Order: sequence, then C-alpha cells, then structure tokens
Amino acid sequence: MPDVVLRDLPALRLTGFQHRGPYQQIGATFDRLMAWAGERGLVGPQTRCFGVYYDNPRVVAPESLRAFAGLSLDSSAVPDGGAGTVDLPAGRHAVLTHKGPYAGLQATYLWLYDTWIPQSGEKPDPERPSYEEYLNNPRDLPPEKWLTQISAPLR
Repeated sequence: MPDVVLRDLPALRLTGFQHRGPYQQIGATFDRLMAWAGERGLVGPQTRCFGVYYDNPRVVAPESLRAFAGLSLDSSAVPDGGAGTVDLPAGRHAVLTHKGPYAGLQATYLWLYDTWIPQSGEKPDPERPSYEEYLNNPRDLPPEKWLTQISAPLR
C-alpha cells in the first residue's frame, strides 16, 4: 500500500454539484461539472478537481450515499445553473496517493481506515468528510497512471 503522511491541510472552498447514490456512479456528476465549468471558461491549468465523500458505504445504503464533485475555482466564480459550494475546514489529515484505476480506490480506503489508522493510534474525525484530489486528467492517461490523493480527516 502507499505511504501515508500526516498533514495539516488548509481550508478549501469547492464549487460544483451534489451527488446522491453509489459512489461508483459519481462520474456522471463530474461530467456535468466539467461541462458547466467549460461553458464558463473556468477550466485551466491551475484548476484542481475534488470529490468529497460524506458517508461510510458499509453503513449507508448505496442509494443514500452523499458526495460532491467540485473544483477549486477563483473566488470570483459564481455558482449558477444548479452549482453550489462546499467548504472543507482546515485540519489534520492522513494523506496518501492511490495510483491506478478509480475502481481500486475502495480497497485503498478499506486499508487506510481498517488497517493503517487503527495501527497508527490516530482517530478518524467523523465530523469532517474524506476527500480526493485528482492529480492528473483521466482523459489524457491510461488508468494505470491515474493519481488520486486521498485525504482522511483525523481528530
């Protein structure tokens, strides 16, 4: 498994769209986000893309899972057309980078929460969601080269 680093991460404001349902189906919400942002000229080399995941899929039914597909945009971006904002608070996180297809993310999360966190002596913070930053564009690379940074909030 990848190395885990403890980091104090800054607060983030994301603009995007809510997703409800199985996490594996969030791709359609990201497609909507990218179309929305592209129409407004908001996508550029500095644009950062995130997925925020609020629920534990082992506890919450798939159809009730809540997530958010968002971009960190210039503060002048106005969320319209059904877009909204989410504020992620600053704080301490366990951070790791998953390399490979998104289908493998679940196994990485299970290892992080079931093995690494308990063995580290750290405690997850249930008041803050986990989130992913997509470090490269999946349209430009084969799935085995995709990089996803996972940030799990800690108490």
